[in-house]
Amino acid sequence: MEKQTYSQAAYEAIKNSLIQGAYGKYVNGRRIATELGMGYSPVREALQRLLQEGLLERIPNSGYFVREIEWKDISRIFQVRECVELFIWDQMFDEIDESTLRRMELLHEKEIQAAAQQDFVVCREIDIEFHGILPEQYRNRDLLFLYRNCREKQMICVNQPLALYNQEAIREHGEIIGQVREGRKEAALALLRKHILNFRERMQGNIRESGMRWAEKPKNNRGGSK
Repeated sequence: MEKQTYSQAAYEAIKNSLIQGAYGKYVNGRRIATELGMGYSPVREALQRLLQEGLLERIPNSGYFVREIEWKDISRIFQVRECVELFIWDQMFDEIDESTLRRMELLHEKEIQAAAQQDFVVCREIDIEFHGILPEQYRNRDLLFLYRNCREKQMICVNQPLALYNQEAIREHGEIIGQVREGRKEAALALLRKHILNFRERMQGNIRESGMRWAEKPKNNRGGSK
């Protein structure tokens, strides 16, 4: 196996563990190398890549840590999501075929069932898949990276409670699907934008309630997007 292949394997393994919250705050590269059965060099390359993507931070003489983002970063994450998703939906709306629409509907049915069982891990997975359908079909790797990177920052850096993927978010998915089924492009895009904004506000509201400290307090809750 070539060095780059080891590096990619380490990157994927570490990112998946970060999403699952397996490391806490400190990411011990040498321990990870031992667990993965590989040398430290490819792990270090993977950590550097995650650092460049904004998922980790490095403190000199201490090592790598899960990045703790500031309040303003949450608005930036959702601003990017709004720009990317709305642009792609605008470009792709007329190309949404029956199989794509049916996929959305099936995901919606599954998330309703998962929420009824309070399985919010599954709800989060479905939410990511639902929003990723059109970015994946659009086949622009740069935009797809922006979308995925925003979702990864949401999951890894914000420590958001899974209960944010609640009945309100699921209902909004259903409303969006309904407008797509009716062929109402402008209404669907307006609902998508509202859905993104609402999720951001739920996340920021939860942060306020939890008493977490942020480097910058909100000046205007409507200044950014989901």
